[in-house]
Amino acid sequence: MLFKKEKEVIELILKHLDVTENTIKSSLKTIEFYLDENIAEAKIWARKTRGTESEADLIRYDIRDKLYLGAYLPLLREDIYKLVESVDKVGNAAEAAVISSSINGR
Repeated sequence: MLFKKEKEVIELILKHLDVTENTIKSSLKTIEFYLDENIAEAKIWARKTRGTESEADLIRYDIRDKLYLGAYLPLLREDIYKLVESVDKVGNAAEAAVISSSINGR
């Protein structure tokens, strides 16, 4: 039973990494369209960036829940969650770069 929870956490962490990578890629695409003065397309990609970052947040919450429901030893839980939070901050920054920019102001 304990190993099942740990396996689920690992799968969620890998999924979180994939979704965060997609967030970064979407934000880069947004910036490319913006710099090419294709504002309409940039806005579409900015919304995609927001969506993937929101998805990453939901996965992070699932990881937190599984950790605090008994996956891993208590001493490891905090470190694992801090690692996930650190990755999530990268996705947050990618989202913030395109959402708070003038892409949405045009």
